[in-house]
Amino acid sequence: MRICLVLEASYPYVRGGVSSWVDEYIRNMPEHEFVLWTICDQEKKRGQFKYDLPGNVVHVYETCLDTALNLRVRKSVDLKITSYEKE
Repeated sequence: MRICLVLEASYPYVRGGVSSWVDEYIRNMPEHEFVLWTICDQEKKRGQFKYDLPGNVVHVYETCLDTALNLRVRKSVDLKITSYEKE
């Protein structure tokens, strides 16, 4: 089974608390694949993970909120989303 987790201001950018729980949750279910949709506050945190991701994390989609503040309003707005896929 593939499971998507939507994570705001926590795993994998911050150690402790919710992040520790999420890391343990993923590691205790190695039979499942995980996709992480992360929301962080600053573009400079993109890819700056505090955790080594377990092998069953197959995608990480990162959305940074400060990027949204720099966008001009138009009919369709696309946020920059970075995707990491393990090979």
